[in-house]
Amino acid sequence: MTYRRTIITLTAALACSCVAPAVESANAENPRTETASSVSQWGITWHFEEPASVGQFANGDHWVVGPVTITRITPDFDGEENGWEVNPTFPGPQGFSARMSHFDARLVPDLPYSAQPGESIVKVIHGKDAADNTLNTALETAAVLTVVDAPPPDNGRNTFRPPYVAGDKPLYTVDQLRTDLLPAWPHVSRAHDAITLDWVERQFQRVQLDHKGGSLGREIHPFRNIPDYGADVGRRNGDGVLRLMLDDPLDNKMPGLIAYVQYGIDLYHMYLDGHRWPAGGGQRPGQKIVLAFASVMLDDQQMQHEVTSMTEQQFLNEDFYVYFSPHANDGQGQVLFGTAGTEQRYWETLDQVGVHHSLRDPYGYIDGGVPPDGYQVCCLSQPWKGQVLAVHLMPELRPVWNNELMIQYVERWVTVGVWTQPDPIARQVPDTFHGRGVPGDGRFPDAHATMSDAGHYGSPFQNQLWDAHRDTSRASD
Repeated sequence: MTYRRTIITLTAALACSCVAPAVESANAENPRTETASSVSQWGITWHFEEPASVGQFANGDHWVVGPVTITRITPDFDGEENGWEVNPTFPGPQGFSARMSHFDARLVPDLPYSAQPGESIVKVIHGKDAADNTLNTALETAAVLTVVDAPPPDNGRNTFRPPYVAGDKPLYTVDQLRTDLLPAWPHVSRAHDAITLDWVERQFQRVQLDHKGGSLGREIHPFRNIPDYGADVGRRNGDGVLRLMLDDPLDNKMPGLIAYVQYGIDLYHMYLDGHRWPAGGGQRPGQKIVLAFASVMLDDQQMQHEVTSMTEQQFLNEDFYVYFSPHANDGQGQVLFGTAGTEQRYWETLDQVGVHHSLRDPYGYIDGGVPPDGYQVCCLSQPWKGQVLAVHLMPELRPVWNNELMIQYVERWVTVGVWTQPDPIARQVPDTFHGRGVPGDGRFPDAHATMSDAGHYGSPFQNQLWDAHRDTSRASD
């Protein structure tokens, strides 16, 4: 396994609970090479057969020089709970918990285990409280131990943890960060009381376990690491990136910035492993801004190219739901909400209770779904708002974001709301549907221009920043 190494200077350090190893020796590149018989983080401990060289990356996660024999990982895996995996993958089952779907205990290696360089040992703790709450997950927390072939420069203090998923394990360095691009927008009175820089660090400092798709993707979210529901993830990710764009001293931003970019590195390598975060209603908003921000901050041209290309391929939630229709707005065109589907399916689901109402208007006149119900109001428009505001406030993100339609949609949602007029198609019920629209005065005429800036999973912090800075940022649009 090949690692990229660069010696750098870090302006702020991260604290992390761990077993303090003893100092063994010193050299020019690694002034404090340390050895230990175990390391601990977030209640998880890896035990080694013999003392090994250990240290921590910039975000606080541990590394160990391998090959190294791991004799025990506590809390112990009991055959069903507290599982662990080596280099987790997007496809296939999971070995973390029998209480989650697609469990396969064969993914948990036998101990003692000979860990090799290039391996990420991902361990979880069973969530003892999860059965009594509304969370989908059975996991409380997770942590990562990375096996390296040699100590990173400066014992890893200035190096991001390699991605925890299968594949290459590049060492991105903190000196790559283009901190000169970080905006310094003025604080808004009381807007940042809850969304502090300490909050950003706490939200993102634990590994963001999110490498599975579908319903399993939600199940593997440890509740102390990452929110359960995707709309909450989207809101949180928007809050986090925006908080890093205010006029605080750079040293104060660094711990949260490192944690947030680490999240982006992991997401990018999940994508390279085959992961996608497309529709799924409110399950999947929020990853795009993290990917775009990390690629710009790291000044990684290949990463930026990949994120940009995701738009055309609709690999991300934010690129899946909006489209431009030349028929809307009396033929002047409008960006509308809705996912692609057939004309017949649209009418069949329109009046069904419990159906996810997000199918687009097959005629291209109005927003999809059934206003004011459906995912447009429920779970998407507000989580998208913070991401679009971040693109406005940091212009370098815009070409990587590469979706002007989403920007136009959010602007329209905030100022107008639901779009349902003019509409020359009458409302129908499924048993009268004959495969075509019937002329009339509209399906939802009373809903037009209602619900402006409404919807669930909104953020007061984002709303105040939008009101304070959106107009100011228009000069750079």
